[in-house]
Amino acid sequence: MRDHGRFVALAATALVIYALVAWLFWLPAIRVPGPGAVVSVPDCTKAAAGEPLVVPLADVPSHLIETLLQQEDGFYHHHGVDWNQLVRALGRNLWERRWRYGASTLTMQMVRELFLTKERSILRKLREIAYALQAEQRLSKDEILELYLNVVEWGPRIHGVGAASCYYFGVPPGALTPEESARLVAVLPSPPRFGPALRAESGGQRIGGPRPAPATDAQ
Repeated sequence: MRDHGRFVALAATALVIYALVAWLFWLPAIRVPGPGAVVSVPDCTKAAAGEPLVVPLADVPSHLIETLLQQEDGFYHHHGVDWNQLVRALGRNLWERRWRYGASTLTMQMVRELFLTKERSILRKLREIAYALQAEQRLSKDEILELYLNVVEWGPRIHGVGAASCYYFGVPPGALTPEESARLVAVLPSPPRFGPALRAESGGQRIGGPRPAPATDAQ
């Protein structure tokens, strides 16, 4: 009887631990927009009305994607986590005795935007890693990239490349110039810091408003 009681107690403990680990680290279902759910953005009227925009990866200019991937050369080669960068970031955090460097890949940033907070803690980072590894098993790289571009923060209450393109330049993503794409990508490391600066630099255009005419030399 005593051995049976110990077995029951151990089994119950194992189930509780399993349930806790699954709750903390099991990635929730990710819904990738199907063809019927994707909203191609011909203009910025939806953004002006405050409606969420979903931009297909095919409608994002290649120069924006190339500029973005220059920040993470191994996106199409790693499996969600860049372990070398993560170890280096951990060493720098320990050296400086503060949690400053995260070494989050695009996949890790995507799952954080969808399911986690921006709290800087070891537990959140562990969940981010676990979620990213699972996301890479469930989704293709292009699906991850499309989700990232549609959920990442680009400024205060500005999420996704469609809203960002309309907010900063008054045009849908497909109409962005290479220079504008580069300026958008430059906001991503710190949207609260760089977003207002870009808005002021671009002339504070209203969403959906006309673009300023290019400057011409006086005759």
